[in-house]
Parts: sequence; structure tokens; C-alpha cells
Amino acid sequence: MDKLSRLSAYVGETVLWVCMAAMVLVVCAQVFARYVLHNSIPWSEELARFLMIWLGLVGASAVMRNDAHVAVTMLQERLPPKLAAVLRLLGRVAIGLFLFMLIREGFSLALFFIRQKSPALRISMLIPYSSLFISGFLMAVHLMHLTLADINRLLAGDNTDRSL
Repeated sequence: MDKLSRLSAYVGETVLWVCMAAMVLVVCAQVFARYVLHNSIPWSEELARFLMIWLGLVGASAVMRNDAHVAVTMLQERLPPKLAAVLRLLGRVAIGLFLFMLIREGFSLALFFIRQKSPALRISMLIPYSSLFISGFLMAVHLMHLTLADINRLLAGDNTDRSL
């Protein structure tokens, strides 16, 4: 599972770098065109918006890999270590259910909009909507890796909290 998580992290980070570089180039080109050439690029805003969506969702998977999402841990910190570990596992199950829904519904949406074209770029809306299920899959891989590590620690009697 660790190898799959590392591969998913590599794919996610590559997508993040490509999206960030493309977004910087497109926005800079738009600013140059608008203020220097006095003519705007009609599709730049739409592309930047799609890239931002991909950045946010795939970025969430990178944060999931490091178990660094924002969390309210007040209750968990006040519980005995074993009970806190069980609570953390229950939270991971809830996140897993959400990711299952994200993958399923994101895939359905992408298929539903596959023939629709974006207004400015004229690309299939499959591309922006696929960010939902792809990022959901990447997050699910990382979540499974984290959950298995938590279960192994719980079974080994090591109840220290690795998520803080």
C-alpha cells in the first residue's frame, strides 16, 4: 500500500506542478495582453478557473498524504490514547465514505457532461469534472495507507498520535 501511496503522491505532485506552471503562464500572458497589447485573451479566465479547480482538489490529496488536513482535535486530545486511536479510525471511515461518494458522483457527473463543451476553450467538460473523481481516488489511496498504519499501530499497542 505504501508503494501505491507514493506513486499516487508522485502523480499528484506532477499534476500540481503542471497546473501551477500553466496557470502562472496563462495569467501572466493575460495581464500582458490586456495592459500592454490592450487586447485580452478570451479563454484565459476559463483555463485559469479549471486549473485552480484541479490545483485545489489534487492539492487536497497531497495534504491527505501527509495527514495534514485541518482537524478539531480537542476531544481526541482529552481521551485516553486507545480510545483516541479508535476515534481517529472512525473519523477515517467517515472520510472514506465521503471519498467513495465523491468518486462515484464525480465519475457520474463527468460522464453526464462529456459531450458538453466549455464556452471559451471548447473542450469537453469531462476534463474539469474529472478532477472530482481523480482527486477522490488519490485521496482514497492515501487514506487507506494512513488507516492501515493506524490499525497496525493500534494492534501493536502504539497509541501515540501521529496526526498532530
